[in-house]
Amino acid sequence: MKAKFDNIFILFLTFVFIGGCVGVKNDIDFARYCLRGLAKGKSSTARLIDWTSFVAMGVNVGGTVNKLATTREKEEYVKKFIKSFAFSFRQTEGKLNKFTNWRIFIANKGRTVVAANYLNDKVLLLTIATYPGGKRKLVRMGWKE
Repeated sequence: MKAKFDNIFILFLTFVFIGGCVGVKNDIDFARYCLRGLAKGKSSTARLIDWTSFVAMGVNVGGTVNKLATTREKEEYVKKFIKSFAFSFRQTEGKLNKFTNWRIFIANKGRTVVAANYLNDKVLLLTIATYPGGKRKLVRMGWKE
């Protein structure tokens, strides 16, 4: 009985600390998970992004978030950003399955840049920061120039 309780408790802790990232084993999977969540407009994706420093497609989103006065304003901005990203992705007929050749582009201590080809002529770069305790966050996303 004790062993069964321990297993359930461990499963609970895994769910709490990892949340929707169960199965996300490496930075490539994490980057895919973030992009998929943004493209589908999933609000749960918010916890995977470092909103204080996030740069998306050349826009300093973190700078905007940091200027907002209240937590409520910040949460509303993040929600709207995710919804807008998903809307734009659909409007431009973006397709997640068109992102191919996912790979580590640059790996430094605490930062990894993941690259994915899009329609064979563009490369999307997603920068993942790893913070103390191993927590990962998306901090930058944009096209390679």
